Order: sequence, then C-alpha cells, then structure tokens
Amino acid sequence: MLLSLGRRIGVELVPIGAPGHFLVQEPVSGSLLDPFDRASDLQPSALAARMAALGAHLDLTEALAPIPDQAVVARVLNNLTNTMVQRSVRELDWVLDLRLALPLRYQDPRALAALCEQRGRLDRAAELLDLLARATEREDLSRRAHALRARLN
Repeated sequence: MLLSLGRRIGVELVPIGAPGHFLVQEPVSGSLLDPFDRASDLQPSALAARMAALGAHLDLTEALAPIPDQAVVARVLNNLTNTMVQRSVRELDWVLDLRLALPLRYQDPRALAALCEQRGRLDRAAELLDLLARATEREDLSRRAHALRARLN
C-alpha cells in the first residue's frame, strides 16, 4: 500500500525484503520506512538490533537489498496463506491459485507442494516435487511425486 501511495504522489519508494520484516526505502535520502509502524523511520542499526533480539545474525547489505515486485507479491501471499490456514482452509484455494502463477524462485517449492497436496491438487504437488528432485538429486522426492500420481488413478 505504501509503495502505491508513494507512486501516486510522485515519490518513488523501493521495496526492501529484510528477513521477517518488509520495509520501504526512499532512495534519495536512504530513509527506511516501516509500513507496519505508521511508516516510521527505521535506522539500519535498529533493524540489526531487532533481528539480533530474534536470534538472527543480519548482513545489513544483503538485508537492505531491494526486491522485485514478484517477491513482494510472494511475501504478501505467504502471509495470506498463513492467515487462511488458521482461519479457513477452504479460503486457501484462491491464494494457492495466485501462488502457483508466480515464478518458483520467489517461493519455497516444498511448502507449495505440501499446500497443493493438502488442497487435493496432487498433480501439481507431484510436478513441484519432481522439479525439486531434479534440482537436488533427491530420490525420496521423486518417490513422493510418484506416490502422489498413483493416488490420481
């Protein structure tokens, strides 16, 4: 929302995908804004301290790198997935459709395969597991994909 508002008033903001927290950066001043805290200004040192309190070591250069729009959408859909799992599993289908439309490089294919299986999309779950099996050379994933396909018969 903050990105869209900035664009609307002529202020280009950059999405930053810090681990566990989404931020927005104003590139001219370098200010980091926290859209979940009334767009308050967040100093990089405060972000590092927040992550350290959670037990995470933070490489600020990596954590403050801009992310593409698809990664922003993937993060939103991950949050929606977590919400829907807690509220209404039936509501997951439209979120799953959107997640399946995104490139896999912005998602966790194993978690996506599990979600597909949970929602009865066994063919899509098997496809994802096959992709993972080829990428990781893990035979157990191939066997799991084969077992899912067998359930389709």
